[in-house]
Amino acid sequence: MTAESDLSHLQSEFLKRGYSLEEVEHIYALGRLYLESGNLRQASLIFDGLVDVVPHFTPALLARAIIALFQREYTDAADAAKRAFTADPHSVEALLLLVLSLFGLNDYNSAGTYLGEVRDAIESGNLTDKQLLRVYRMLLARYRSRL
Repeated sequence: MTAESDLSHLQSEFLKRGYSLEEVEHIYALGRLYLESGNLRQASLIFDGLVDVVPHFTPALLARAIIALFQREYTDAADAAKRAFTADPHSVEALLLLVLSLFGLNDYNSAGTYLGEVRDAIESGNLTDKQLLRVYRMLLARYRSRL
């Protein structure tokens, strides 16, 4: 699916539930504001509501994973990251959050598998964001140091 068809699919899901894309963007922005200010409870309510409205809304699923990581709820974080990756199989962010979650669960074998998928994205040229490359390198170093 292309990004344009993904967007039109999301728009139709929003509209089916009585929301416009603009409304969802504003609700998401409010959730990010709460998350960035450290108000995890309010952020969680916003992102949970967005996921209830559109179960495959990747940004809200990623935010749920981040909140769960802050709360040390690693199983919930892994579940949200997996759902985000299922919704967007090209999301390196989802893979990295999943690796973090798996580290919290001491599941280094699975974490290593997902780190390999990130490496494949890097080698194929699909990952050029320098911040995500740094996170990958940090997680890879942590993975290697526990061996």
